[in-house]
Amino acid sequence: MRRPAAVPLLLLLCFGSQVAKAATACGHTRMLNRMVGGQDAQEGEWPWQVSIQRNGSHFCGGSLIAERWVLTAAHCFPNTSEMSLYQVLLGARQLVQPGPHAVYARVRRVESNPLYEGMASSADVALVELEEPVSFTNYILPVRLPDPSVIFETGMNCWVTGWGSSSEQDRLPNPRILQKLAVPIIDTPKCNLLCSKDAEFGYQPKTIKNDMLCAGFEEGKKDA
Repeated sequence: MRRPAAVPLLLLLCFGSQVAKAATACGHTRMLNRMVGGQDAQEGEWPWQVSIQRNGSHFCGGSLIAERWVLTAAHCFPNTSEMSLYQVLLGARQLVQPGPHAVYARVRRVESNPLYEGMASSADVALVELEEPVSFTNYILPVRLPDPSVIFETGMNCWVTGWGSSSEQDRLPNPRILQKLAVPIIDTPKCNLLCSKDAEFGYQPKTIKNDMLCAGFEEGKKDA
């Protein structure tokens, strides 16, 4: 049974507030790229969602936060020595034949949080600087980041979005349409308790850090 996702940074959009986050599942040491139980997003519904690509292949999602800056996860960039291999796709609903609203941008540099120490650690955040500023359209817009004073209450409904697989077994089928999924926030003590049960399935339990949010369903079957 899949446990709720403990996530320091994919895109988490809470009703009434926004925050960007990247996904890592409790107790798993490998990077996950799934959107289990999601549904197709509509054209232009998530105009800040970007696809970060290496050699033309999608490997991580991100959120546009300014004309030339994208927020993503530090674990997406274990090696930043060859920036020429990377590009960012903006304004796209699908990855195969992205359509007339899509724009590709080259990556100038990546700045990862210096406190990041590896998968499932705190500070799993990175900033991607684009070579040139992008022009905002109805399909390319920055996400509104929350003020530090915003409190994300337990049970608050949020949205996660991305191009992960649509089930545990299957790769997201072509044309690889952006997926969305509504999930409730789970409080940290309860999430730690749920994650501790991963030992029953042979996984090493992970502790939810102070800079992480936990969201999902106790019964599993729907998560990112």
